[in-house]
Amino acid sequence: MAVSVGAVNEPPKHRTENIMTMTPQEKIVQIAHLMFDRHLTDLAGGNISVREGDTIYTTPRYAGARRHWDLQPEDIMAGSLWDEQIFDNPRFTREGVSHVHAYRHFSEATAIIHAHSPWTLPFATFGLPMEAVLKSTQTFGALEITPEVEPYSEEQSDEIIRLVDRHRERIGEHGAPVLIPGHGVFIIGLDLDTLIDSVERLNTNAMVLLARPLVEQLRAGR
Repeated sequence: MAVSVGAVNEPPKHRTENIMTMTPQEKIVQIAHLMFDRHLTDLAGGNISVREGDTIYTTPRYAGARRHWDLQPEDIMAGSLWDEQIFDNPRFTREGVSHVHAYRHFSEATAIIHAHSPWTLPFATFGLPMEAVLKSTQTFGALEITPEVEPYSEEQSDEIIRLVDRHRERIGEHGAPVLIPGHGVFIIGLDLDTLIDSVERLNTNAMVLLARPLVEQLRAGR
């Protein structure tokens, strides 16, 4: 099954056909390049996955640090969602533990992005839930943070699942995001196009919040 992408403003027919026939590997590569080019993650990490049936496709370990997000479809890992040996593969992304367990728990989920988006990182690092102040982020409500546990662990997966379970319906809308302490945003949804859009909206929302003291100073100086 090909990864589908909704058309926007009726793009040229040949372009639509090319997008609609993209493989999961090609789609992940496209979104990975976009995510890095738009400064929504850094060289330190982040990861992207797609689920098709019982197969999970993920960006490889060190996609940022060693590959600088310059990925090709053949770099994308694929494996059985239910095969425990996937965790032992040296190419399997470390955050993949949370991807796998999220897919196992949320049967409707078919796409996940974890990103080190720069403006959300202060909220994740200093344990601050993020208020939704933009109209484009109202659907998410306050962005919650998981408790601090061992990174890349099954315990981290459990905490992500616990928070997302409270708003499970968001998976089928614009995605269900949470913050991981000191590590960025983790969002679960149905397709990568929607999720990368949501990651950018959340990042912009964070920027606006962090700029508020400067705006207040400008207002006071009038």
